[in-house]
Amino acid sequence: MSWISRRLAVLTLPLAIPGALRAQAVFEGRITAEMSGRPNQPGTAVVILSKGSKSRMDMNAGGMEMYMIMDGEAGAMLSVVPAQRMYMRMDLKAAAQSMGGMGRSGTAAPPQITRTGRHETIAGRDCEHVTMASERGEMDICAAKGMGFFMGPGGGMGGRGAPGGGIPAGYEQLVTEFKDGFFPLRIELVEGDKRTQFLLVKKIEPQSLEASLFEPPAGFQEMKMPAMPGMGRP
Repeated sequence: MSWISRRLAVLTLPLAIPGALRAQAVFEGRITAEMSGRPNQPGTAVVILSKGSKSRMDMNAGGMEMYMIMDGEAGAMLSVVPAQRMYMRMDLKAAAQSMGGMGRSGTAAPPQITRTGRHETIAGRDCEHVTMASERGEMDICAAKGMGFFMGPGGGMGGRGAPGGGIPAGYEQLVTEFKDGFFPLRIELVEGDKRTQFLLVKKIEPQSLEASLFEPPAGFQEMKMPAMPGMGRP
């Protein structure tokens, strides 16, 4: 998995579990966004497709075209590499717990979530700035309502039935206060006075999508997901 894919997983997996917990009004369509690359390198264009409890993010990772399918009902992410006719599966709940969900004491370390009350319009949609701070660092997320819950890479919408059930400690506030959905239109990493944009949505296009777009193609081989070292800080 490339550097940008690992960084994406670190930032978004803490949001994966609440995204799979509640049935929400869903958005179906295409979202065009830009994700930052390494320092002093241009950003990466990404296309997000959403339908029901599934979503898909198409991107170029390390010079290789790939896409990630998020399944809210199954609590899983598939990373598909067409050039190699293969895909890898990740259990999102297990990954979220092992990739930074634990504090120094070895127990769950819930994030500190703060609603700033500051709004802006991105891609024609209103969003509210919410900060999320944990031992891994701080993010400023401008989140829109009415588009379901963001669920990791691709922003899965309105998933039903999280594996294992229950809302993880620290996320009750997010699910309760954003009953109409929490979909990030902008994500910034915050380090003191320094802000680094990580994700920015450029265009939102409601449209009908084929269900086959959210399944690995027939004949593709499933490969074991490799270990991802260095996940403690994006």
